[in-house]
Amino acid sequence: CVGVLIDESGSMGGSKIEKAREAAIFINEVFRKMPDVELFIYGHTADTTNTGSVDMMVYREKGFITDSFSLGSVAARANNRDGDAIFATAKRMRGQTENQGLLIVISDGAPVDDSTLSANREDYLDNHLKKIISQIEKDSPIELQAIGIGHDVTKYYENAITIHRAEELGEVLLDELTKLFKN
Repeated sequence: CVGVLIDESGSMGGSKIEKAREAAIFINEVFRKMPDVELFIYGHTADTTNTGSVDMMVYREKGFITDSFSLGSVAARANNRDGDAIFATAKRMRGQTENQGLLIVISDGAPVDDSTLSANREDYLDNHLKKIISQIEKDSPIELQAIGIGHDVTKYYENAITIHRAEELGEVLLDELTKLFKN
């Protein structure tokens, strides 16, 4: 199975969200007609419904009827709680398949959570994200692959690529998918 999780936080605005949207549409077009590939595409933001919320957008998953143009609504929105969103995505995917899978996380950086009112907020969020990633990689057959746009994500993920310009996303994504299907 192949999953994509897009950071739809406000800092993803401009060319970053545009390229992430294009990447998700490309992945959807490539895999949607392949009966042997289970495809999952999600987006996430936080604090839009209330402070402390994690808001998940389902763009593609088994049994979930979405408009064929739903990926056009991928947008930069509010905050992001990456750890909670990755955990929720892995749980949704595990609830629908036991197949080994790859979850590609497209983000522009570190988690942001305005509800964590603490002087150590950044450390707390970084540690929470690292803990969630470690737990998923240990407990499930889902491999995480992060692509960080303009921000080094290698401190969180074992498999990570940092790109400096959003325009590099398509080429990097194609390289990663090619590697996946060569194995």
